[in-house]
Amino acid sequence: MDPNDAAMERFFTALESNYDDAVLERRYAQEKSIHILRMLISLDPREPVDQVPHMLEYLEMDPYESKWFDKFIGNQLDNLENTSEDILKRLLLIIVNRIELGDILEASKWRYLAIMVKFLSHEHKDLLNSIMDQRRSWWHTMYFDKSKFRDVEITDHAVYMATCAQQLVDLDSEDPIYKILCGDDLSEEQSSFVNDHIV
Repeated sequence: MDPNDAAMERFFTALESNYDDAVLERRYAQEKSIHILRMLISLDPREPVDQVPHMLEYLEMDPYESKWFDKFIGNQLDNLENTSEDILKRLLLIIVNRIELGDILEASKWRYLAIMVKFLSHEHKDLLNSIMDQRRSWWHTMYFDKSKFRDVEITDHAVYMATCAQQLVDLDSEDPIYKILCGDDLSEEQSSFVNDHIV
């Protein structure tokens, strides 16, 4: 075990034996500190990904989070039909912030965005438009510029990103992004994703 991880484990064990969760919750209510929130998440006997209110707040505070992001967002996207509109909005904003503030080459966030756009475009179009309408034009320039998609390797990242571009910008058939989506180089899994999520 990494010495830093061991030290953190001892720290949280000490916290667990000396602190009442209610004390930390009161402190967190007074001071929305990501450090206190980490303690609350660590001391909760449930898996972090099952702590929906805390995990939403954590990912809103830390758009670069790498340990729990994929599993938590993946779990939430499996149950969108039973998710409140408030949580849907927060999930979409977490994913959008991850795109705008993080590594553009991270494939999973583009996959999650495509899944949310498909769902919201049918069930919650006003919510989707309230967040994405202002972004469509500059995302088209920043992320979906044609030059970035000419002669690119057909990776999951390229396919998920191209799917989002087609969903949000409605490209014509001559656009190189659109050609990725219709190309012969797609794997069976990639092709299935495109067919399922182009709305």
